[in-house]
Amino acid sequence: MATAWGSKHGGINVFNYRMCRGLAALGHSVICYVKEYTTGDLDDAQKQGVTLMAIQRSADRKWTLEDVGYIKYGEVREIDVLVVHDILCKTFLDHFPTGGSRKLVAAFIHTLYRETDYFGDLSDDDRNAKDAAQRELMKMADQAVAQREGQLQRLGGSRSETIRSKHQAS
Repeated sequence: MATAWGSKHGGINVFNYRMCRGLAALGHSVICYVKEYTTGDLDDAQKQGVTLMAIQRSADRKWTLEDVGYIKYGEVREIDVLVVHDILCKTFLDHFPTGGSRKLVAAFIHTLYRETDYFGDLSDDDRNAKDAAQRELMKMADQAVAQREGQLQRLGGSRSETIRSKHQAS
């Protein structure tokens, strides 16, 4: 799930865009759910071998819990691996249809809510709730990946890796 296709919203969208293109280039069948897309976005995704799906909600705002309710789960029931980004996607997983084969879940953790004021206005209760949701996501994930050394260990994860950027020493 990403707010939009491409890099126009920065951050996780750029990461998602590159990851989807890379997986498709390796021969995987890739579906990316976005809030909305343009004809140009759809053309670009198709050229990259990515199936783009949208919930037809404004991409002017990040995903919300309400937006997750607009996903047509029947369209994604047959997938084998779910790649999710942090706790909003946990809600997506919580509502994913059961039955059929068990889906593998790879979770990307981009920030630790208990260690940062990510949204700028989190109360202690909100930060604790988000921290608890991250811990639950870690329990649901078959594989978790973080962008900073030690993040997953501080969340209590054991099946974890850290993304190494080109700029980090090996």
